[in-house]
Amino acid sequence: MAEHIGAGIEAAGVSAIPMPVADGGEGTLECLRLPMHLSIVTANCRNPWGSPMRGRYGLSSDGTAVAAIHASGVVPEKMTVLADVTTLFSDAAEVFAPQKGADPATVERLAARLGDQARLYPRDPGNVRGGGAAGGFAGGMWAVFGAQITPGADFVLDHCGFDEALQRVSAVVVGEGRLDSQTKAGKIISAILRRARPLPVYAVVGSIGDYWGDDFAGVRPASDAVAMRHAGSEIASLMRLFAHQ
Repeated sequence: MAEHIGAGIEAAGVSAIPMPVADGGEGTLECLRLPMHLSIVTANCRNPWGSPMRGRYGLSSDGTAVAAIHASGVVPEKMTVLADVTTLFSDAAEVFAPQKGADPATVERLAARLGDQARLYPRDPGNVRGGGAAGGFAGGMWAVFGAQITPGADFVLDHCGFDEALQRVSAVVVGEGRLDSQTKAGKIISAILRRARPLPVYAVVGSIGDYWGDDFAGVRPASDAVAMRHAGSEIASLMRLFAHQ
């Protein structure tokens, strides 16, 4: 998205600083690879169902490993979980299961299982902020291994030099697959909106759900490369128009 939107902005005669970002979810390792100078390592591990698979993680020169969720059986001395939501462990089923197609009865059953699981842990993660990330994975790491749960969005923005880039721009354009009620619950856009004030923020999104608020200077729908480039050009034209008013 950064590449296509940026190309559209540049085509309209406005300079762009492409900055792919993530919030602890999908794509986080790729976004941190260059800023943290990570070497990509592959290893045998197991997926959440226990089946063998090949996993990837990034390794820095100081020994810091950055990995997406896989069950490798190796627990570091110090662990930080980058959470992409602020959802509590006890609310994970209610918040996320319907998105995956669960009916009310299934949601109730999954919530009960999370409660049972929490009681088996050395300490109860039920009310831990961000513990519901990845369906409760973050809370489990906190409860069993003493992991620190931190907002993934701010971690990535810090390492990508977002605040420094803000000093060189007159507006910010964000890309997102879908704007909905989860957008403000720790997702990358919520962190960008908070940090970018008072600059105008434009959004290019695949779709819009139950999102509320007037946080953006403009929202453009785009679900393919051509549409993203067109949206970037439209936004650049608006920026130039406002600059001359």
